[in-house]
Amino acid sequence: MKKDFVASVKDVLASVKSKKVLTSLDDDFVREKIVFYADKYHLAYSNPKSASYKQLVKLVREDLHLIYGVFQLSEKEDLSSHVSSKERLRFYSLIYERIFNITGKPTTILDIACGLNPYSYSYLGCTPTYYACELTSFDCERINSYFKKNNIKGECFTCDVIQDYKKLLKYPVDMVFLFKILDFLNFETIIWFFEHLKTKYLVVSFSTHSLCGKRFLKERTWFDHFLEDYEYETFAIPNEKFYVIKIR
Repeated sequence: MKKDFVASVKDVLASVKSKKVLTSLDDDFVREKIVFYADKYHLAYSNPKSASYKQLVKLVREDLHLIYGVFQLSEKEDLSSHVSSKERLRFYSLIYERIFNITGKPTTILDIACGLNPYSYSYLGCTPTYYACELTSFDCERINSYFKKNNIKGECFTCDVIQDYKKLLKYPVDMVFLFKILDFLNFETIIWFFEHLKTKYLVVSFSTHSLCGKRFLKERTWFDHFLEDYEYETFAIPNEKFYVIKIR
């Protein structure tokens, strides 16, 4: 008679990553999520047929899809292959011109949860050192390859901006890009960015339409209230509103 299979964290990890959209996530990152949800909801995972095991896999997948699936990079390496950068493609020169007219041209930039935005480097109109972070080593390797191929001084490194954002202190820069990411962060992290990131300016953007482009999103009045003690200017392109905020 065949013995019952006893699952381990490794098996739960394999179940979670069997979804194609999550396959490129780093194992250590997924493992941390598994342990977190197992502890938080007291879910046992020794029996892969149990409701507890299935609930754990479901919770972890939902979390990972929220913070990564929406922003997952495609296998192509051009700006048109990612939703946000595709929307900006016709406007990149204008975006950077508007930003730098306010801030002056930077010598260093940090792009947080960058997506394919580093591929817009040629539109900057200057040649800053460009630091970028993404969630997976797979995505970072591709961006670092782009930097090397195009002789761009910079680095893309892995960072979970929800849990491991304090590692960003290693990168003092003139300017930080936070494009379409604040909606996915808790308020504590947002406050930390404003109080502790070593930068002169934060450039924040929000989508003005849903991902399918059919639904207009309301203004983030909470963010306007939050900025009452800061100097800032705004501008917009179709589907995206930008805030250029002086921090130091």
